[in-house]
Amino acid sequence: RQHALMYLDLDQFKLVNDTCGHAAGDQLLRQISSLLINELGPGDVLARLGGDEFGVLLIDCEADNAADIAERLRAAVQELHFAWDGRPFNTSVSVGMVQIANTHVTIEEALRAADVACYMAKEKGRNRVQIHSDGDVALRERFGEMAWVQRLHAALEEDRFRLHAQEIWPLNDDVAEAGAHIEILLRLTDEDGGFV
Repeated sequence: RQHALMYLDLDQFKLVNDTCGHAAGDQLLRQISSLLINELGPGDVLARLGGDEFGVLLIDCEADNAADIAERLRAAVQELHFAWDGRPFNTSVSVGMVQIANTHVTIEEALRAADVACYMAKEKGRNRVQIHSDGDVALRERFGEMAWVQRLHAALEEDRFRLHAQEIWPLNDDVAEAGAHIEILLRLTDEDGGFV
């Protein structure tokens, strides 16, 4: 059995909130939620994950069909005509999608893969669908970057940065009398206390 997990992030949602207030943003979210529900099948699941982010789980859905549904969701959001107090707003959504088969993938790993794919859709210009593939080099690089961000946050929380002084020696003996120079480095230590 194959399933598909999508991570949808509304493009420019902050613009609606900032220019018209949270009541307008809430109304837009309600309209988009209703629109997405109407595009999904009876066994599919829609969930709001955060401020302007949604998750969609397609049960028993092959890759080609899931990609078509993702594109249909994207197009439906783009075609929505949202206005607040006579001010029209263009709506669009970036979609990241990952196929889930009967493998040993946790929901956290699948959601992270869909989130990274969504981020790539935004980086490539927004209002598009990006399908996660294990062979996608750009997605692997993004996973690596996200792993480093998590490592750095953990290091900050655990106070694992150290100042390190390093002397700078001149290559030319004539400059030796100019005095000592030192550069200060900020070094990251791993969980065992060794420098990374």
